[in-house]
Amino acid sequence: MSRADTERLAAALALSARLARDDNPTDPARVLFELSACVPFAHGAISRWDAARGCHRTASSLGYPRPIVDAINRFLPRHPLFDDMLGRRLPQQLCTVPPRLRHGPVFDEVIVPQQYTDGLSQCLFAPDGRYVGMWGC
Repeated sequence: MSRADTERLAAALALSARLARDDNPTDPARVLFELSACVPFAHGAISRWDAARGCHRTASSLGYPRPIVDAINRFLPRHPLFDDMLGRRLPQQLCTVPPRLRHGPVFDEVIVPQQYTDGLSQCLFAPDGRYVGMWGC
């Protein structure tokens, strides 16, 4: 394992341990910042699921222009990959999306125009299993 991999793993373990013992709601901006030490990224966002309004709302964003993260909040949950991410509870890496699924508003209005070539999206769940939002970079 390279030194960079070891440092990222250590950062991920430290973040995980802190979140596990933190009884107070965690500041999404701090979590996003700490995630950047685990998974290096140029753009990242955490969005909360607003069940009352039936939509995602940005909790924190780092590097994304506001219209882009708003479009991701609207379009990603409508893409077939989102149901897969919800069901499997595993992240989806952009570079592994099959060509037959590289269509729809999230691709046509965000990914292709912004020339994103890679990224990672993951659904977030509370300890009791409730869906609470998503994060992506």
